Amino acid sequence: MSSIWARRSLWFSLLLVVPVPFWAFQVGWVPIAWLAEITGATLIVLAQDGGLVPTTLSGVLIPQLIVWAALLFFASGRIVHALPAGRRAQCVGLIGLTLITLGLLLPLYTTSFVRDGSAVTLVELFQ
Repeated sequence: MSSIWARRSLWFSLLLVVPVPFWAFQVGWVPIAWLAEITGATLIVLAQDGGLVPTTLSGVLIPQLIVWAALLFFASGRIVHALPAGRRAQCVGLIGLTLITLGLLLPLYTTSFVRDGSAVTLVELFQ
């Protein structure tokens, strides 16, 4: 596996699983994939209806989404280049599977948008 594909694979795993802090009226810890979903829904409401609340929420969520995605992209690059070239594919696969397994089994994510802020797993977060 080339370093480009290894970096992209690891980055997608990080986007799906790693909880990052965000602020949208309250602080929460969610993966970037969930943040992108909420941002997309907010942008759809903004495009259809307009208004102050969707504008404010979009203005708050979009910069956070860009910053965290960029930071995880650079982190995935550093991780991939630290791995031995001959075993890069196996290491990236193991890291990705471990991250996804932890996200599915452990309640790592908290947000007031889901279950009043109690910790939930990855599946419960996206329900």
